[in-house]
Amino acid sequence: MRKINKLFSSFFGVIFQRQTYLNLLYVIFTFPLGTAYFLFLTSGLLVGLSFSIIIIGLPVLLLVLVAWWELVNFERELATRLLGVDIPPLSYEEKPLVNLWSDIKNRFADPAAWKGMMFLFIKFPFGIFTLIILAICFTLTLGLIFAPLTTIYWSSGNTKILIDSFPEAILTSIVGIIIAVCTLHITNILAAISVSLAKIMLGKNNSSVHPETLDEQKSY
Repeated sequence: MRKINKLFSSFFGVIFQRQTYLNLLYVIFTFPLGTAYFLFLTSGLLVGLSFSIIIIGLPVLLLVLVAWWELVNFERELATRLLGVDIPPLSYEEKPLVNLWSDIKNRFADPAAWKGMMFLFIKFPFGIFTLIILAICFTLTLGLIFAPLTTIYWSSGNTKILIDSFPEAILTSIVGIIIAVCTLHITNILAAISVSLAKIMLGKNNSSVHPETLDEQKSY
């Protein structure tokens, strides 16, 4: 009996955890942010490299470099605040600024800058993946939960399901609630993947998770 109670509280307990909804917020914004990063970086780099022969492209490349660095810092801050992962600042070592060109070379020589850029690009395909998963889960969840208000008809090959009675609709709503809880667990899994990527690519390797969120993240 205790095992059943523990399993029940473990499954439905995710509803009452604040971190779950912070994870959900982060995952929801993965696609729009990833798309924006991809469009900005690809267009900026293409324009800058294309016109670099005639000098005009150099200011564009410089702008992309500065923006790229700031976007990585923004993502690190976002992961810290929403996912609860503690990521140290980028490992770029500040050196006495002799001139702008030497500072740019120092930044390009820093592996953390390239890892950060890879993270920004990876966020686009990962965002597409999360968008598809969340769209399927939310559509299915809302459709089933609001079944008492509508008539639902499914047809797959020779299998046809018609839900047009109140008891069937109530049962369908219960299934929808269970799927909604499953969606929250899936969100936590996606957030845990994001935590791993952020720890590897947005800072030093000795990053760690805040104690209050460690138990929630490591179980996924």
